[in-house]
Formats: sequence, structure tokens, C-alpha cells
Amino acid sequence: MVSVQMAMYVGATLAGGFLWNGNPDLAVTLHTNAYVPDRANHRWVSDLTNELPSGGGYTVGGVNLANATSATYSAYSWPIAWQPNYAYNQSELVRPTVANGLVYRLVVPGTSGAVEPTWTSQVGLCLTDGTAQWVATGAYILELAADDLVPAWSALTAGPFRHMVISDRNHSTPSTQPLIGVFTMPADQLGTGSDLDVVFSPAGIMLVTIP
Repeated sequence: MVSVQMAMYVGATLAGGFLWNGNPDLAVTLHTNAYVPDRANHRWVSDLTNELPSGGGYTVGGVNLANATSATYSAYSWPIAWQPNYAYNQSELVRPTVANGLVYRLVVPGTSGAVEPTWTSQVGLCLTDGTAQWVATGAYILELAADDLVPAWSALTAGPFRHMVISDRNHSTPSTQPLIGVFTMPADQLGTGSDLDVVFSPAGIMLVTIP
């Protein structure tokens, strides 16, 4: 099983206008470590390289997300509040227990302190919280969610692979198909013949914050 929350491809995601609700063409593909993600400059499927070839339970073009939806929140209504003595271990997004109009993204995993930190009011500034660190990221949040892929690929023996990419294949040519998000695994993964399940973070597949 792979537990996933993705990082955004900035340019194409924003240019695409976040048109995710009801979109049946959001594809999930696997790529080897020879592909080097560039979230600032890679914009389209034509920028992707080194997708796994078909075989071993994998098919070029990947699989599609089911029931993809997007939702927007203000920082005041974001449902995930900070917790004391909690082990934060992903790029999680929280608001203070008393909402202050900003949300904060985890930049250094760790355990939060027993006492809530003093939250900075300046976007882009970091703060320390126990052994964790947060950065103030924005006043609005856009969330992409979809059903978990259980399984994403059955009896997978393909690989090794390092990156999982979501892209919007609604347009006809790779040069006009926006890249949305990428998840990089800590090490190369190789299918072992078992099903590969992809379980998305409860906070969403991807969170886009807007100052």
C-alpha cells in the first residue's frame, strides 16, 4: 500500500483552472527514477518522461481516478485544527485551534509541542512547534479528493518506479494536457506480484493554498 499526498505542478495546475469536479480523465501514471520532476517548469504531459512500459500488470497511460472532486475553503473553515503532542509526518495542513485566517503547512515532520505555538501572521514565514516546523501558506485552500485506488494495479510485477503523477488527459494532445500533482517515493519500488493499493491522505490528494 502507498499512502499519498501530492505536491502540485504549479504552472499547468493553475492554468487549468482547477476543473476537477466530475472530470473522468484524471490519470495516475508511474515513472522511474530517471524522470526528474520539475514542479515549477513542467506543465504538460509532454514534459513527462520515463513512464513504465506496458507489462507486469501496468499499462501505459496508467489508471483513472474515480469520483474526483474539488472543494474550496477559507482558512477559517478549514476542518483540520492543530493538535498537541501529535506526530505529524506528511505535508499536512492545519489551522490554529482559534482560527486566525491562515493555514500552515508542515515542512519538517515531527511531534507538535504540548503548548500551541505562537502562529506567525506573515505568509512564507516558518515557525517551530516541538520537533515539527510549519510555514504560513495562505488564506484559502483548494482540495482535490477522489476515491482510493484499491487496488490501483492488480498482481503488479512492473518496476522499479519512483514517481506517481496525476495529469488531466481531457485534451487530445500531450502538449495541452495539464500536469496536476506528483508524489515521489522515498526509494525505488518494485511490484512483487501483489496488488498495489493507493490510499490518499484524509486531507485530500492535493492541497493548493492561496495567499
